[in-house]
Amino acid sequence: CDNVLVTTTVATSVPGGAQPPSVLPPHGQPPAANPATTAPATPPQAASQGPYQATPLPLPPVQLAPPQTTTPPSSQPSQPSPPSGTAYPPPGAAPATAPPAPTQVAAPVAASARYRVVATGFRVLHQTKDDVLSRDGHGDEIYGAAIVLHYDRRTSQLIESPSMRRTQVIGEAPFEGQTVGNFTDINGVIPWGRIRGGTASAGGGFAQNDVFPAVADPSNTYGAAATDNTFPFLIADNVLTDGQDAIVIVPTLWEADGYRDGFVKWTGYESRNAIQIWSDQGVQAAVSGTQLAVISPSGTLETSFGPHFTAGNVFGSALAESFGPLNLLLAGSYDRPIGAGMHGASGLSGLTAGPVLPRRAIVITREIIEATLAKQATYNPSAVGPVTFAVWGAPPVSLSPPPPGTLAVQLFESPADDLQGMYILYIKVERVP
Repeated sequence: CDNVLVTTTVATSVPGGAQPPSVLPPHGQPPAANPATTAPATPPQAASQGPYQATPLPLPPVQLAPPQTTTPPSSQPSQPSPPSGTAYPPPGAAPATAPPAPTQVAAPVAASARYRVVATGFRVLHQTKDDVLSRDGHGDEIYGAAIVLHYDRRTSQLIESPSMRRTQVIGEAPFEGQTVGNFTDINGVIPWGRIRGGTASAGGGFAQNDVFPAVADPSNTYGAAATDNTFPFLIADNVLTDGQDAIVIVPTLWEADGYRDGFVKWTGYESRNAIQIWSDQGVQAAVSGTQLAVISPSGTLETSFGPHFTAGNVFGSALAESFGPLNLLLAGSYDRPIGAGMHGASGLSGLTAGPVLPRRAIVITREIIEATLAKQATYNPSAVGPVTFAVWGAPPVSLSPPPPGTLAVQLFESPADDLQGMYILYIKVERVP
């Protein structure tokens, strides 16, 4: 067939501005790489110093493909094609960083820790009016007891059943020739045996100005471990979590005279009233705050020697049904709580009316304990003045308040009530390492 001549001009740059002629391959052979886009490894030497002239060349009748370029192999890994509208950075520049995926923020975990509540000991400002014949032993025979109520603050329900904690009887021992381990009370029951304490006789029993344990300051354990039967006395040991746990402790001291009817009734009464105790305005005020305090009903003597809340009429429960008439109470037969008052005035009404035990309570939360322990770092005992107590039939007594983390629970009876007991029970909170 006839050939059709197509003319074009191909220019190739060389050093010095010279233009070498480009020769296309014969018809049927693939075209050579486009010299305009492929840099020669070594610049060619010009044949002459004059410029090359562009010369029209005959081309075969074929459709030329776009020039193909060859990229030298690279040691860098190949990059994927960028999405539409995106360009990779120039060579040598750091690749663009994609925005981080949104992270899921977990809900904060409520702080928890393990804590103990310990009754470290007690102090006698005035002994109780007891059996004049000392048929139960000289002076006062004392045991400590507490009701422990563990609540879930989110539901206002008990987490576990109410528990009662009690020590052995502490006082004169041995008594009437009995050994400490074989002391038998008026019911013919061996109540764990007695522990000797107090100075009312050579064998013990508590009198005015005694302390137990026999240390300089019964609010201090002096490193002694808490026990289950005497002081220091372990009341509670729990893991507490912010916003969840609350413990209400109702502490008491009892004068042991024999029959424990009143003690048994008191234990059941307080356990049955767990919901009433939780609902009390004083308890709720304490739960929502961070102050370690004794909650006491209005009108009692417990208005000094450390912070306290007044819970009003609801919290001041009369427990007349728990104890017999006063003449039986003082007859040397019935155990009775220290810190009780009477329904009416002293005299004949006092002989027939039963005693009233004001409910004293301590609210424990993790927030309360941690806020209290934080105050210990800056506590200065010398900056806190003593508190003076008037004692019936004796000179007044001045005492220094305990440090932060320890409460002085006043168990005071008015002399007009013909009961006369004045005890201070010390209770300490601590974090377990």
